Amino acid sequence: MLKNLDFSSFNYLEIDILKNNDETNDKNIINVNWSKTDFSNFLSKLINSNNFKKPFEKQYRVLKYLDLICVKNISDNKYNLHSLSLVDKEIEDNLLCIKYKKNNLAIFQFPSTDKINDDFYLNKITFKITNLIYLNFEVMKKNDIEIFYRVYINFNNDKTNIDHNLIIKNLEDTTIKILDLF
Repeated sequence: MLKNLDFSSFNYLEIDILKNNDETNDKNIINVNWSKTDFSNFLSKLINSNNFKKPFEKQYRVLKYLDLICVKNISDNKYNLHSLSLVDKEIEDNLLCIKYKKNNLAIFQFPSTDKINDDFYLNKITFKITNLIYLNFEVMKKNDIEIFYRVYINFNNDKTNIDHNLIIKNLEDTTIKILDLF
């Protein structure tokens, strides 16, 4: 999956760790959600393994309008705006690799409207792997009933002078450590 990455085709990568993908009968639906128990147990197992550095935690509010995603970091009161365009996706074993073109925008480009497409809160526990690679345990809360749990690795490929072989090695090593704890 990672061996032949074309770094020129994307600038943002997510590798979801799939736990319950076989529960759906629809081949067009990829279930990235974890149960609360599995999520909590896996996070504890990962922390106790000492395979990763100490995590940090942040809270966000996310607003979506058309293809725009506005993220307010509640922890430090900063705003970010970007759009994401899907480039490609691939599933192998318990991994879903999604490549995007991510376009960072000035915050004033988010419209002043009450016709928001999506609005939710994120609580994210993040392990820093390198300056460009992170392992995330994310809880998304839309309301008191709709709560989703997700585990994924993200890689920001917006630098031009990076060692692609080292990035691939770091991504592979991280996925192996995670799958070994599964």
